[in-house]
Amino acid sequence: MDRSIGTWDLSRIKDAITDEAAEAIELISINEEGGDDMLIWPYTKNVDYSVKSGYHKLKEKYDRMLNSKPSTINIVAEHIWKMIWKIEGPRKEGWCKVNCDAAFNEKEIEAGIGVIIRDSERRVIGGMNGIVKARSSLIAEALAAKEGLRIAQQLQIPKIILESDSLQLVSSIENPTHHGQWEIAHIIQSIASLKLSFERCKVQWINRIRSRLDCAVIEKENVP
Repeated sequence: MDRSIGTWDLSRIKDAITDEAAEAIELISINEEGGDDMLIWPYTKNVDYSVKSGYHKLKEKYDRMLNSKPSTINIVAEHIWKMIWKIEGPRKEGWCKVNCDAAFNEKEIEAGIGVIIRDSERRVIGGMNGIVKARSSLIAEALAAKEGLRIAQQLQIPKIILESDSLQLVSSIENPTHHGQWEIAHIIQSIASLKLSFERCKVQWINRIRSRLDCAVIEKENVP
């Protein structure tokens, strides 16, 4: 594990494991804060195994084998570029909005993530886009949110509003004990730690179309 860049370093064991095993390891998100390992059954909300959940999982796998259809990534259409410039930005003086989004590709087991940061005058002051390994859309959304907070921290912004179109993620961040999801638990811990570096940090859900348009500005303006 290379904690300096937050990725797995498999160079020492690559000759001893299969390509499939290497890919599975790389899909496990790293928790920079550390934590204990735990045994879980990932197909129930309380992560405990049940015969019913085992049956449904096997049936789902069988049905998928019979009718396999690759997922598609949501793409912002060209004809709505003009709408981007009409988006309302933050109006609170001294606050910046950090909009995060992700598009998950189940077939490739990866996702495109995007972040755009605006100041109180609606000016774009930072952002990024890139590809990450992820095994679910929720993990991808969580990684985008974490990256958004990291960039805002580097820019030394004192007060931010973190925006996401994933209601499940927003609920997990605000109430990790009651609404947290096991697959993003370690990412939520990192997000909680990053939030402490700001004077004020609010988290809110926004409409999916609004989020897609906000993040599309990154490519339009070539935000580094």
